[in-house]
Amino acid sequence: MHDFTPIDHKDSDPEYRAAVLDGIETVLDSKLTYVDSPDALLGDWNRSCPHLPDREPQRFSYLADGTFRSPYDSDDSPPGKWRIDNGTYTESTWCKPMPEYGMDEGTWNPETYHCAFAEDESIAIWNGDGSLLLLLTKCIG
Repeated sequence: MHDFTPIDHKDSDPEYRAAVLDGIETVLDSKLTYVDSPDALLGDWNRSCPHLPDREPQRFSYLADGTFRSPYDSDDSPPGKWRIDNGTYTESTWCKPMPEYGMDEGTWNPETYHCAFAEDESIAIWNGDGSLLLLLTKCIG
């Protein structure tokens, strides 16, 4: 991988990151190769959570302008943003104003994850300790 830069507070050091990667590879029964090109994500993908196999996959569309479409979109919010850089995936979603919680203005909520190809060309996305694992499989048709 590249020089160590933590993606979140759970991504503590290179040795721990390697152990988490081993665990993700075990769950997926596949060796992983970090994704470095944003072109790899363009198009329509089914997003699922291997830890929750009974939950239906959700369709996400990743567009070349750096935005994405998802089932969670609303007409009164800007589309989500995404980027891939050095094996990390960053997703930013719009958080509407919530004056009842002291948030008088809307704001972007960025979250960064590791991002790697599995041997079957699906893409795994996970947080620093692997407690959140998402799997993207290319939509056909």
